[in-house]
Amino acid sequence: MTEKLTLPQAFETSRTVFEQSVQPYIHVTLEKSEAISRTDSKVFGVPYFSENMPFPTNEEGQPLKLLAQLNFEQMPPYLNFPTTGILQFFIDPYDDLYGMDFDDGTNQTGFRVIYHETIEPMLPEEDLPTYDVEELILPGTTEAKMTFTPKTQPISLVDFRAPALVGDVLEDYDSWDDYIEAYYAQPLHQIGGYSYFTQTDPREYEYQHYTTMLLQIDSQMDLDLIWGDVGIANFFITNEDLAKRDFSRVLYNWDCG
Repeated sequence: MTEKLTLPQAFETSRTVFEQSVQPYIHVTLEKSEAISRTDSKVFGVPYFSENMPFPTNEEGQPLKLLAQLNFEQMPPYLNFPTTGILQFFIDPYDDLYGMDFDDGTNQTGFRVIYHETIEPMLPEEDLPTYDVEELILPGTTEAKMTFTPKTQPISLVDFRAPALVGDVLEDYDSWDDYIEAYYAQPLHQIGGYSYFTQTDPREYEYQHYTTMLLQIDSQMDLDLIWGDVGIANFFITNEDLAKRDFSRVLYNWDCG
């Protein structure tokens, strides 16, 4: 059964396509809290990390910094995502591109996505790597806890699949604001569903099989979380790799206005 959408008048000619495009996703809310543990779903802060694993580093051997982690036992079940364990996203805190590779978005030299299938004894906090605070370059540092709400959304107007689906209605830019306000109101932190970009979808040409979004972290001013000039970051995976729990070829992108 398709969802009855509220659409701008200019989009009515493509109503059926918009309604058939609806997908489930997990909306993520970020909030400061005095009670955030190392195993909680969160952005920034002190990460969970097993005492039996090497900590991720960049090419110079400097430790990467936790951007976010998902504890799947705290999250509603979602499609073929894991239901246990912790998925972590690390980025290079000494790189002004936050570890992203413009030429190869799947090159994890400057970022790392790590899945801990089970929660093992943790590396003591005092044994975690330290950082040269004066040299850090990050989109934010404020630890914030994630809460999750299952929702649905129709296709993003900047998704690489949108032109083929809804055609010429996308050129009615005067109607975009109403659509975005209804279904893509900021901050756009989410898991799954459709992605948002301030510029263009990096999957438009080379990465079209990366149809599953593991995580999207938007800018959020009250947390001093800002990607460049108020941008947004996305991590994508293929359905095949997700089914295999293989996070070695995740596509990482962030852009800003």
